Amino acid sequence: VLLRGLGIKAEQLEALQTRVLTGFKQSLEDDAGRWLLSGDHTEAGCEVPLAGLIDGELVNAVVDRTFVDAEGTRWIIDYKSGQHEGGGLERYLADQSERYREQLERYRALYAGLETRATVTALYLPMHGALQIVSDERTH
Repeated sequence: VLLRGLGIKAEQLEALQTRVLTGFKQSLEDDAGRWLLSGDHTEAGCEVPLAGLIDGELVNAVVDRTFVDAEGTRWIIDYKSGQHEGGGLERYLADQSERYREQLERYRALYAGLETRATVTALYLPMHGALQIVSDERTH
């Protein structure tokens, strides 16, 4: 019903439902996916709305997944459901990191206005079981 409400045509529903279920299943079968979704993290949330000023401009955002790990690091995760076919997966992941770096940096900056802690931003691509670190302030 939700997908139809978003304008998905009936003939596309079955393929889209299969893709969504495959992504969920792969997330639960993948070590990184299970870790990201673990209930062991503090301050965890999904679809977290944020707003704040960045360079004097009001910015609104919704973060796919965030939490604070056992070491006190804030993780900011953006899910990507795309699937790369063929070879060159490492290049594809690097390209995705660059493509979404600015978006994740905005999320990081919004959190920096709320708290002072090390932050990791990353993409999670469940179709590949890939957790791609985009920036890691723990190493600075």
